Amino acid sequence: MNFIQIVSSVLISSSLFISGSVASAPSIPPEQPVVAVVKSLDKEGIISLIKLKSALYGVDPIIPIVIVERESSYKINAVGDGGNSYGLVQIHLPSHPSITKEQALDPYFAIDFLVLNLSKGKCKMWSTCPLGS
Repeated sequence: MNFIQIVSSVLISSSLFISGSVASAPSIPPEQPVVAVVKSLDKEGIISLIKLKSALYGVDPIIPIVIVERESSYKINAVGDGGNSYGLVQIHLPSHPSITKEQALDPYFAIDFLVLNLSKGKCKMWSTCPLGS
């Protein structure tokens, strides 16, 4: 199975994510570029993108789904923290000076930022992290 077929199967097959688990999902190195078309960026499309990125980085998709729900309620243009945090995952710009407002508002960038940081054990970057202390 080539890379494009794997990405397609991840996007199309909801059976890969039974009970919020990615145990049966194919292993794709995160450094490989992802070329995927998400039909729309409504809640369902955002969740599909989260599942794809979670499979790529080896993260349980339930964690980023909960964070996005709590941080922005799936609103791509959400603004919080007195105008300091932006986008789906509420990237706090003063804490991340190398990230632009445009990047924070880009759902593809934001989800990648979230899941990459989760893969590094940095869930507590978000006050809405569902993991225990």
